[in-house]
Amino acid sequence: MTLGSKQQAEILPKMKKEHPIFLWLFETGERMKAARAKKVGDINLFTMEYYHGGAFSYHNGQEIYKPFPKVRDRAADANPITPKLEAITQSALAGLENAGPDE
Repeated sequence: MTLGSKQQAEILPKMKKEHPIFLWLFETGERMKAARAKKVGDINLFTMEYYHGGAFSYHNGQEIYKPFPKVRDRAADANPITPKLEAITQSALAGLENAGPDE
């Protein structure tokens, strides 16, 4: 389902623009379905890279998570985490210190 420009104009002013997912979207240019599908395992703060591990899709009217193929070369899919993205990521992960890679 896609929102038209009129619907977006009504919704956007009501959103918290400082929410980590919106900051991530503005910084990376990712699509909403891919950004929402980010898992802890898709972000590597040691190498300062993030990956595209999957996205949400609609099937029979239900939204489902679709992982990208596991045999895919993650090194080829690595994207740099800038200092701004690092701050956004740290904010989003606050309180999730014990989260597993699939969360």
